Amino acid sequence: MFKQSILLLVVLVLAACASPKNEENTTQDFTVNTAVDETLNFEQLRLYPVEADVDFIESQAGLANWITLEAALEKSRFRIVEKRPFGRFEDTNATNALMVENKTQDTVFLMAGDVVEGGNQDRMIAENRTIAPNSIKTIKVFCVERGRWNPRTTAEAGDAQRSIAFSGYYHVASSDLRRTMKATNNQQEVWKKVSEITTHHQATSDTDTYGALAASEAFNKLSKEYLDFFEGKMVSRSNVVGIVAVSGNRILGIDVFGHPNLFRAKYASLLHGYVTEAVTNGSAVNIQPEQLSSYLTQFYSLYHTKDEAKRFMYQNKMVHFTNLDF
Repeated sequence: MFKQSILLLVVLVLAACASPKNEENTTQDFTVNTAVDETLNFEQLRLYPVEADVDFIESQAGLANWITLEAALEKSRFRIVEKRPFGRFEDTNATNALMVENKTQDTVFLMAGDVVEGGNQDRMIAENRTIAPNSIKTIKVFCVERGRWNPRTTAEAGDAQRSIAFSGYYHVASSDLRRTMKATNNQQEVWKKVSEITTHHQATSDTDTYGALAASEAFNKLSKEYLDFFEGKMVSRSNVVGIVAVSGNRILGIDVFGHPNLFRAKYASLLHGYVTEAVTNGSAVNIQPEQLSSYLTQFYSLYHTKDEAKRFMYQNKMVHFTNLDF
């Protein structure tokens, strides 16, 4: 009996050693610094930095030189164009697909929520994508300009290449618009949300474009205060790979990137999206520590998800993690 008990104990110990580690412990590639930092708190928006472990940063060194969509669009050998109908008179899928041509030597990261301007109508990138050097890819998008299906200017219309190309970049969309896109995967719902946001800020236009926010005096005056306050606040921190954005008593979203360089490259446009949400639907920050802790427990538990809409991987490297479902 004694020998049987010893044998059982050995089996249990071996089983315990073979069991996977608690997921909460294995998510500590990075942690959220939950200390309230008044330099990261302005009216209806507070940011918490996501700080990466040194070993994690070193293991992700391959992402250090990737460039973002906004940087790629500045290069002559990179472009996004309307998807060609390939001989069909009408392509009913044209609204929700674009072609990306990357003839550079750079690896380009496209983030779900990036808004591009031009072509036949402005679009929002629907999925995280990695565009390798010297490659051509079809990407999924949603229209954020309901009332246009033609080149924006006469000059563009007369130039076959310019008429189908996207030359402008308008930040990352608000977290509310990104959330709608991810939750519904529905073009009508995306248009509805665009209308809600632009109407709120009196940013109406003939074509109902999300980019009309740029021409709204009221929106620009309000958002500029936030953007100026938070400008550069994260880029000097060498181990920061993301942010948690809070307004009122709720988390607007969490975005974490695979390397500090990639985060720094996305920070300004990502901030614009969170500022848009804060000035549209936000309120004075009053989140309680226990609420924040509960939200972050959910975040840590989701880190190992296989859902690419949340955790985007490339060649076994984590490129971007996001959660907007709070």
